[in-house]
Amino acid sequence: MVTGHVRGDLPGHPWAGTAAMLGPDRVILGEDGAFSFAVKPGRYHLKVCCSPYFQAIDRDVVVEKSDIVLDLQPNALMEIKGRLEIQGRTKVPYGLNVLAALEGTNVVDRAVTAEGGTFALHLSTGTWEIRMDSLPAKYRIASIRLGDKEVRDRKLTLAKGAASLPLRIALQ
Repeated sequence: MVTGHVRGDLPGHPWAGTAAMLGPDRVILGEDGAFSFAVKPGRYHLKVCCSPYFQAIDRDVVVEKSDIVLDLQPNALMEIKGRLEIQGRTKVPYGLNVLAALEGTNVVDRAVTAEGGTFALHLSTGTWEIRMDSLPAKYRIASIRLGDKEVRDRKLTLAKGAASLPLRIALQ
């Protein structure tokens, strides 16, 4: 048996409703974050995802003769609220894709603009490159600002507390 809990210092129970997968088996976590898998001895990959509140948890697990108990601590994500603007226009098309890629990893978060150009990214601390996916050819990114600071080279570094700063992307 592989059993365990996801728990931590995040407010509420943000893991409720997320999936825990071990090999081909999958369970949905409740408020207590508990999971249990009956498996034969072997090497497995455990993944707990996907939530806008914490980073996916990946762990290799080796099951031998005895049961394994895991206590998993998630890394919190910050919600970065943003707005896409088009210079000289009051109406912004909805459905444009905003991406953030964590430097040095293959971690990517995506958001789609709502009517009015609003979007929200869920990011951890670190350096992120901001991109637009499938941007119509008539547009290009003119500027990116986090709070009152210009984002250079489309890269922004997030530290704790950055979630209160708005992200603005201007197209021309």
